[in-house]
Amino acid sequence: MIEITKWDSEFYRRFLSGELPDRICDAHVHIWTKEHRAKAAAENGTAGWVHDYCMKNDLPYPALEKLYEDLLPRKTVSSLLFGWVENDVDVKAENRYVGDQVRGAPHLRGLAVCKPEYNPDRLIREVEDNGLAGLKPYPTFVQSVSPAKIRVTDMITREQLKLADEKGWVLLLHLPREKRLADPANIEDILMIEKEYPHIRLIVAHIGRAYCPENIGSAFDSLKETRSVMFDFAANTNEEVFYIILKKFGPGRVIFGSDLPITTMRLKREHARGSYINIVPAGSLGDVSGDLQIREAEGKEAEKITFFLYESMAAMVRAAKKAGLREREMELIFYKNAIDFIGF
Repeated sequence: MIEITKWDSEFYRRFLSGELPDRICDAHVHIWTKEHRAKAAAENGTAGWVHDYCMKNDLPYPALEKLYEDLLPRKTVSSLLFGWVENDVDVKAENRYVGDQVRGAPHLRGLAVCKPEYNPDRLIREVEDNGLAGLKPYPTFVQSVSPAKIRVTDMITREQLKLADEKGWVLLLHLPREKRLADPANIEDILMIEKEYPHIRLIVAHIGRAYCPENIGSAFDSLKETRSVMFDFAANTNEEVFYIILKKFGPGRVIFGSDLPITTMRLKREHARGSYINIVPAGSLGDVSGDLQIREAEGKEAEKITFFLYESMAAMVRAAKKAGLREREMELIFYKNAIDFIGF
């Protein structure tokens, strides 16, 4: 599925192998097969480069096991699994597939991809009949509200939140709206969930999509009184954002997520003025001439571009060192926080 180059091996040896704990918990993994997807939806709701890459790269569970062997050699990995999240997926089939993998596997847990129209009976079937631990809603599935105005309660309704609270389910939340974590509506909704539904185990994905410090706004100050909200840093490579969250919340509120298979792509990010540019080897993503977030590299520059996953993990290692964290605290971020919070 992937080729490990000499530079990949060197990058892993120099920057990751000795810094990461022997046990890792990956709390953000998409698995699916091509049979779970129909023809791509015209309005898929995901970034173009993400959609295009994942249309070509499904991830059955056996392939994930092989990825861990290749990408994280000599590490033992536990995983939180869920399906893909576009309008062309067969959600019922995906959730059943995830359930088949986690059943009887102590190192695996799963979430049910869910839609806002699911009534409580349907939600219970999707989660409990498949032996899953909670829910993965997504803005893509909201059809009645424009993307710019989606609220968290459009993605997962009050009725669904009440059920999740009663069941003590995990909720992995991808924040909507253009301003991401910095949007006051999102902050309000996070605070509402913790206050009104205290038994939900809430994980905010991608550090609230704060891929640059400018995306944070006043969110961390507003959320400083939260007691248990967790943040995964899946598909985020911004060392400064990581340093800020570690200083604000400490290592006990941050968890590792890979966002595989997206992060098997070769990618390095440059961050500036509240946005980022993805630098990729020329030709690796097909025709990207119309994508302003992509810059193609060639020659020696391209040869030194490793996996998106490695860049994310290495950025957290650098931020943790800058914040003065020790080996025990690194284990919290990359293993123990997720194990305890999700309930392995």
